[in-house]
Amino acid sequence: MQRRSFYRVNVPHGTAGFCALIVQNGKRINLAIQNISVGGVCLYGRDPLIAALQRHQTVRQVSFSLGDYLRFETDIFIIDRTVRLEQGKGEVTNLHIRFENLPPRQEVALQRSIYQLEMSVRYP
Repeated sequence: MQRRSFYRVNVPHGTAGFCALIVQNGKRINLAIQNISVGGVCLYGRDPLIAALQRHQTVRQVSFSLGDYLRFETDIFIIDRTVRLEQGKGEVTNLHIRFENLPPRQEVALQRSIYQLEMSVRYP
């Protein structure tokens, strides 16, 4: 399968795409997946604990789920963190993430899942 590292697909809202990670104080944060590629992911959420996550930080053993498509765990590197204000909903934090040390087998499974997501969006 051809690797398309810069190809990103938006995760449809009907798909249970989420990420779970543990911050330094041992608390769990659940974030939604906005879009994903083999190289990384964009996450978003409203949890106040997200403030503990900073740019250029590595987080170990982060769990990802793409609904029925795929579940995997990997280390991540936070490239950027932005906060935006949604009218009537409050602050939303976006985390731009690069996958670290993704094994080749998981990379292939992720590429297949991205393709399946793409097809589910194009041909519902």
